Amino acid sequence: MAEKEFTCFIVDLSPAMGSVHNARATTDLEHGLQYVKDLLAGKLIRGKKTDIVSVVGVHTKATRNSLSTDEHNVNMALLQSFTHMTYDAYRTLMAGEICRVNADPIRTDAYEANLFKALVYAMQLFIEATPASARDKPDKNLRVKRTIVLTTNLRTELEYDTELLTGVSQLMGQFNVQLIVNCVGLETGAVKAEDHTQQYNQRRWYDLIRDWNHTNKFEKVYDNAGLIADTDTLLRTRLEHPPGRYYKSTKLYTGDLRFAGNVKQLLGSSVGDTADSGSLRFPVEMYPAIRVEKLLSGSLTYLNRGEVRGVKSFREYYYEIPYRADDGDEYKKVPVEEVAIEKGFKYTTTDLIQLSQVLAESLKLPTQQALDIRGFVPQDELQPWYFSANEANYIVPASTSQFRDLMAFNAFVQALIELELYVVARYVQKKLADVSMLVLVPVVFREPPTVGAARHKRELSDDGFPVTAHALLAHRLPFKEDEKIGNFPALTNYGKGLTEHRYTDKFPTKEMQDLMDQYVDSMDMGAETRTEEAVMEPNYNKKSLPLPVKGRGNTVGMARVLREVKPVAYHIAAQTAVFKDIVSNAAASGGPIQEYVESEEAFANLPSSQNLKQLLSIPREKLANNEVLVRAMVEVFDIQIVDRTKSSARTGEGEYIGIVVPDIGEDE
Repeated sequence: MAEKEFTCFIVDLSPAMGSVHNARATTDLEHGLQYVKDLLAGKLIRGKKTDIVSVVGVHTKATRNSLSTDEHNVNMALLQSFTHMTYDAYRTLMAGEICRVNADPIRTDAYEANLFKALVYAMQLFIEATPASARDKPDKNLRVKRTIVLTTNLRTELEYDTELLTGVSQLMGQFNVQLIVNCVGLETGAVKAEDHTQQYNQRRWYDLIRDWNHTNKFEKVYDNAGLIADTDTLLRTRLEHPPGRYYKSTKLYTGDLRFAGNVKQLLGSSVGDTADSGSLRFPVEMYPAIRVEKLLSGSLTYLNRGEVRGVKSFREYYYEIPYRADDGDEYKKVPVEEVAIEKGFKYTTTDLIQLSQVLAESLKLPTQQALDIRGFVPQDELQPWYFSANEANYIVPASTSQFRDLMAFNAFVQALIELELYVVARYVQKKLADVSMLVLVPVVFREPPTVGAARHKRELSDDGFPVTAHALLAHRLPFKEDEKIGNFPALTNYGKGLTEHRYTDKFPTKEMQDLMDQYVDSMDMGAETRTEEAVMEPNYNKKSLPLPVKGRGNTVGMARVLREVKPVAYHIAAQTAVFKDIVSNAAASGGPIQEYVESEEAFANLPSSQNLKQLLSIPREKLANNEVLVRAMVEVFDIQIVDRTKSSARTGEGEYIGIVVPDIGEDE
């Protein structure tokens, strides 16, 4: 069962949240909601069915909460009850339709609900969302993650009763609740000395968080039960350390880690190796450590009379045969049922061999489930990129291991750490599965030392932290066919001419080297005469190969490139792009093409600009006609229309137009 996650967002909507501070262009409420929107967007993208959120507003005009009476806990509303985050709810929050500042002043009496009462109400919502049978069971409560995110700017007074605080702290520990106080303006130097209200509220929040962290020993679940931080700090933390997705700890392997085992005997056995008494065995289990985040899967739906239905996809198989004996260009599709398709391979140019199920089973390597140590390698001989071939898994002692097995495994891991060695192992997950070679990295899990008399009973490492568990981190090693090795010449003869090599036919010619040298020299931006202000100039010369200009609106740079281009292909492609750019920009401007062109000085530098201006008298509504474009390209770019040859490719509807480009002189 997936881990459930309940998140309650409490937003301070007092008049102070509508003010602007710290030279920002947005209000404190808008700035604080950036962290809330970032969390909600992450939950929306993940799309977990077990991730449920709610929103509570403090100092609202309406009163909608289960704790309200005629005289107490007024002006607090449940803006959104516990539900899955949807795009409509997220869009409503982004538009500010739910969270709006209430300009009415805060009541001075004790009838209006404050931020602490909102925390109590959030705990009430968590209790109501928990089944009655699981409320008194700590083990089930620890499986559910509950978080309160409170957004304020420390300018609203925080008042609470000490006795009520103790009860809320106990409930937080019982229901595994973490509190995150998103304070707007808590960055260094933001709280001014003369602002006594903000300083008082800041001390009250710190005392509240410290009391909760001290009352509830949360070191087993969280580093701290409560956290108070600035909005910018929280956003930066999510950007630098994005939250990962937790996976269920499913066993991938349960068996023995063998050392000095007989692998040949294991290959010949049909039931696995059970009689090899000469090998050293460690009962272990394998669990996933790191998994690659999968992309979101897309789905197609259609709306039919107000009802949304999913689109089902299916495959159809067919083969083509000539429809006419004298015409091989037209084919007829003959459908084939999927059950009639058999796997096979091509043996000769005319023979095909069917790959039956019996033949396919005989091609498989008879393997048994096993995890064998095949050798050791020093840590400095294995480069880091060998650990990125696939996902990683943890190998830990089996849950049914005896004390001597546990001590033997821990001693083995500790010996690998002291000797700075890695283990190379052969791994088969199950019967008839593929063989994988793994590298096992020794790791030690530690946790901060606890406070109390039990600390001296814990095993401490050299750095003072207690050692909690030993494990091996397994990474799959790539085989030779998995590596992508490029064919590069050897770099042993630096500074000398290399004339003989096994890849001599792939060496560049002298013309190619000279052209590349000119290209690299043209990219040098260090000018001989330096100026105070940098001037961006085109990084090419007449003898270099210019890069094609991407995008529209850069007609000046395109015109300069066209004057220097010598290759014919670049000449035609670039001028065609400029012509299409002129047509699209003129149509977007809404005016006549003649006025649009005359207003652009860059067109005067285009080759054949006079012929181009003569063609600009074509009405704009006719520019959509392909024939007009073709005639314009022929006259402007000196292109000749030729007939389709018999050796041209088979086409569908329409015809191909071939072009013949005349020679371009050095001056052109």
